[in-house]
Order: sequence, then structure tokens, then C-alpha cells
Amino acid sequence: MKQKQFLFTAAMCLTGVLGFTSCDDDNDNGALAPAATPTIVATTSNITEDMAIGDKLILSVEASTTDGGTLTYTWQESSDNGGSWKNIPQAISVEYTKTLTAEDLQGKMFRCDIWNVKEGYSAVSVKTEPFLLAVDEYTTGVYVLNSGKFGSNNSTLTFYDVNDGTVTPNYFRAQNGRQLGDTGQDMVVYGSKTYIAVYASNVIEVIDRNGVSLASIQPQDAGGQPQSPRYLTKAGGNVYVTLFDGHVAKIDTTTLAITAQVAVGRNPEQIAVSNNKLFVANSGGLGWNDPNLGYDKTVSVIDIATFSVVKTVQVVLNPTEVTTDAQGDVYVISMGDYGAIPNTMQRIDPNTYEVTTVGNATKMASAGDKIYVYYSQYDAFWNQVITFYEYDAVAETMGTTSFITDGTVVEQPCSLSVDPLTGDIYVGTSDYTNNGDMYVFSADGKLKNRFGVGLNPMGAYFLTNK
Repeated sequence: MKQKQFLFTAAMCLTGVLGFTSCDDDNDNGALAPAATPTIVATTSNITEDMAIGDKLILSVEASTTDGGTLTYTWQESSDNGGSWKNIPQAISVEYTKTLTAEDLQGKMFRCDIWNVKEGYSAVSVKTEPFLLAVDEYTTGVYVLNSGKFGSNNSTLTFYDVNDGTVTPNYFRAQNGRQLGDTGQDMVVYGSKTYIAVYASNVIEVIDRNGVSLASIQPQDAGGQPQSPRYLTKAGGNVYVTLFDGHVAKIDTTTLAITAQVAVGRNPEQIAVSNNKLFVANSGGLGWNDPNLGYDKTVSVIDIATFSVVKTVQVVLNPTEVTTDAQGDVYVISMGDYGAIPNTMQRIDPNTYEVTTVGNATKMASAGDKIYVYYSQYDAFWNQVITFYEYDAVAETMGTTSFITDGTVVEQPCSLSVDPLTGDIYVGTSDYTNNGDMYVFSADGKLKNRFGVGLNPMGAYFLTNK
């Protein structure tokens, strides 16, 4: 999904004659220097509305004078709008080239000072009107939540800086001096805060933009028993979290307190928002070998305004994943019984609650008008077979070729995520024993990067400048 990443607003024209202000300095004898200011005749720039971090900004100015003086040029930049100016280390040049960083896209201003140096007189300067790189929302960094091994208290957070490509392992411990906890399950970024559900530790860690813990929320039932948080979503100033004891809790993002709970099905997993409602996949996973229970096979629909269940939708048994497309349709993956009933992807109409089978899938990630999926199965010789597909949410058809178009082989995938701003696809891998990798593909399916992460990456979660 391609989106414009910043807009160019200027107090000067990109092409044509520029206006300028001049100032005549006193000469050495106290007399005013002659009015012989340079004339700026043109300026050019390669600025477009869809430039991004890593693109090259090229600015050039042509100037002339008729008084015989020598012109020199100095580009200047301001780190913030209206802040102090600093010289760019590229003086006496009519062209300035710079590779854009995240800082440049955060309202940085640029200006060219042109100096006319004439023997016997002080320099006379002309300053072009500054122009501002004003920004829309863009991705600044990516968290990868690694669940670790159950019972080992070794969940970690990996931070990937998309600006310079650096990767920081165990980021939470580095910022807080302690471990994240046991079995990190899911995250959601909402405003200036990020919420991390750590299942076995029964905690929802809330961190700021620098990864520093602001609060540790421990959901408990009326009897004081831990409720084990699983998955999160956000809507209307609240964060919603599924609790494995059969509830969904609402967290106030200002007080960072649980303000309400509602009962849903057994062992709820993922949760998604559509049509002012929450859709909750009830897996019943803990009852898989109980002949009186078995797996659950329902999706609970919660009205956000009343925070009450208004519908229970029947799906294939053992639903675990839920997402939505740009049209508001809801998609569910049910894991089946790991035998006769295969992993099944279904679509739910958020208004009529009609359920339609889409195909087979193990993991999915929504990119608005398309949904990326992969399907993991075993052949007759117990060899794992992985297929990657792209579902067209507008045409409502499943593709037949891999969304990985450059031939890259990804073995043992365990997570799938999409950057909602760039459309980049993140595929995490794991053998459940050693640290995994994260593959980053562009929206057209070509490998952009691969970096190491922790044990059992659960997904990629995206930070922006806003």
C-alpha cells in the first residue's frame, strides 16, 4: 500500500525567480558599501511529494552579479521550525545534496545564504526565503516481540531502526534494567504508548516511545486470580485485550487502568475492530482433549459503545486469528483439529454476520485491499510445505502465486505482519529452539532486508512519528 510520506510546503517557488532580502554592511571606513547585491535568477529542486527516508534531496541555485564581486554560497538548515540555524558543511557551492533522515522529515527548514565579496568592502548577503519539509505520518522504527520459551522468563523485544538499519536486541531490558517477562504474546502501538501482553507473567507492560515502562497492568478476576492476557487492539481512546479466562478487558489509555470487562467464549485469542464492534476469536484451546468441551468454534461480537456481546457467530472450530480489510470485512483463521479439519480462512460480513469460506491459511496480515497469507502443511513424508498467497479483498479472490516474487526462500515462518504506511511485509521465522530471523519484503514482493531477532518472533509492530 503506497502512501505519500510527506508534503512539501514552501515560502518560495521551486522554479523561477526567487524573492530575497538584502542587507548592506558597513565598510571598513564606516561608509555604506555600494548596493551591489547578487541577483538570484533561478532555483531548482528534486523535491516530490512521495520522498522518504533515504532519498536524496538535491537543491541548486543560480545567481549572478554585475559589480565584479565574487559570489560564495552557504547552505544552512534548522533542526526545528524557527530554531537556530547551522551551517551545512558544504560551503562555496551552488548545489546541496543530502540523504534524507527521519529528522529531516520532521519539519526541518533549509536556506541558502549567498555572499558577494568585493575588495575593500564587507560581504553583502542575500538569503533565500527558507522552505520547510512538512511531514505526514511515516514509520520510524519497528518492534519485534519474541515470545521466548514458555516458563523460561525469556521474552524479549527487538528494535529495528528503519532510518539507519540498526538492530537492538533485548531492547526492553536495555531500557528498563529487567526482563520483559514470560511468553510475550502480542503488542499494539497507540499514540505515544505501546502495550505488550505477556501471557505467562500475567502482565500488560505499557512503554513510552523510548521503550521505558510506564505501568505494569496485571488483570485479575473477582477472586484475585490471574486472567492471562493474549491479544490487543485499539479503538476510541481505549485498548482492548483478550484474557484467556474468557473475558475481554477495556484499558483506559490515560489512567492505564482496566475500567471494564465482558465475558466472551472460551480461551479467546485475537481481536479486531470493524463497524464499531469488536470481533473476538474464541479458540477453546485448553479444552482440546476434554471430551465434554473440545475446541470452541465461535466469534463473539462486542458493541463498543455498550461494551456488551451482541452476537455470537459460528465458524470452523478452533478460531485463533482475526483481521479486517479496507471495506470492513472481518477475516478469521480457524486452526481446525490439526488432522481431519484443516486450517481454514473465513470472511464475516460485519453487518449480516454471514460467514464465507475463503480457503486455507495458517497466518494472515491485512494491507487494506489485500491480505497476505501463508499456509503450512505436511506432505505424506512429514515434510513441511509452505505456500504464500495474496488475497484480493476487493475482488474477493485468492491468488495462486506467491507474494514473494524474487525467489527468496523463507523456511519455518511463524509470523506475518504488514507496515500499514509503506506496505512492507515482515515474515518472522523460528525453529522454536534458536533465535529467529525477520525478512522484510517490499510491497511488490522483493527482499529488502533480513535481520536477526529473538526466540519465536510473534510479529512486527510499527512506530511512527505521530
